[in-house]
Amino acid sequence: MMVSLKHKQPWHQRLKRLKFNDYVSEATVFNITVFLWLSAALTLQIMLRNKNGEIMDITEAYYGQEDEGEPGRRLNEPTTQIYAMKDATTGEFGEAEWGQVSKAWDSKASYTDISNVMSTSSGLPSIEGDERVVLVLHNHVKMASKTLLNACYENLKSTCTAVDPHPDRIGLDDARELSNQVAKCKQSHYFCASEWNYRAPHFPVTFTSGEPTHFIHLFPYRNFDDWAIQAMKKVHDDNPLTGCKSAARSLKSCNNGWLELDVLKYTKKTMTYMMERTLKEQNEQVKNHFLLYDYSKVEETVAQVSSFYQIPMLENIEKPTEVAVEEEGTCPDKTLSKFHECYDDQL
Repeated sequence: MMVSLKHKQPWHQRLKRLKFNDYVSEATVFNITVFLWLSAALTLQIMLRNKNGEIMDITEAYYGQEDEGEPGRRLNEPTTQIYAMKDATTGEFGEAEWGQVSKAWDSKASYTDISNVMSTSSGLPSIEGDERVVLVLHNHVKMASKTLLNACYENLKSTCTAVDPHPDRIGLDDARELSNQVAKCKQSHYFCASEWNYRAPHFPVTFTSGEPTHFIHLFPYRNFDDWAIQAMKKVHDDNPLTGCKSAARSLKSCNNGWLELDVLKYTKKTMTYMMERTLKEQNEQVKNHFLLYDYSKVEETVAQVSSFYQIPMLENIEKPTEVAVEEEGTCPDKTLSKFHECYDDQL
């Protein structure tokens, strides 16, 4: 007798409708389900093993194994020159290979520690003739992101009539949209990119432009420990009833984190990923450069960069300040301890 399997029922219910249902017990169905789950888990472990047969941690799986010739650098991490704002008051820039910066950038590193590995630079990459300069301000939670988003919104309103900016769409989550916006807004030099970009399906991709363009990517720096404390507090404040519990559940398996308390949203992770993706397809029309700066010096940094390239200053940008009176409360200390246990060694 032919049995139709067209009914859109769960597979275990369809199985029990067959003639041999008499000897297909609930236990058998359960055993099959367990077998399938175990097979999937084993397959995932095999996929995440390195050449030595060892199971890789999330950073190793994401960026590759550590380079034996250059300890502290993953094989897939970009080996490119980056810049930093060594002194935002005097306008002193620094530069170094990303491998040097990455090695110095651990969970305890201060901005001074990072700056000290940089050699003093005469400035930023130079431009020629009519080449355009676009500053991409990369937003990261608890690193003056609201300050930047507001400034980008006001800037687009005053410099570009081709778009109708909306405050909630200033930190674009699709690089194709950002490229279109850059193309339409010829008189605009400042564009914001949201920290969510790195999870979006179309980001990062090669930035496109109909004219020779230098994209200066500005990434904020904040000490990892300090950032994690503030990110965890935001998880609590945004949802006092369930936020901390959800974060704790996610961290049990070291699964990145939860909402703002997510290691993949920390600057070092996003900056590495951004460089790796954009520099692979560098072309003569578009050049991407990367500048690291102390997030608390965002106003001075943007002023120095705009002065260097002789472009209008970004208006409506103010120094980030911590909220004068914060709500009391945060997640339990054990949640933060677990976060550091999971990710300190993976930076």
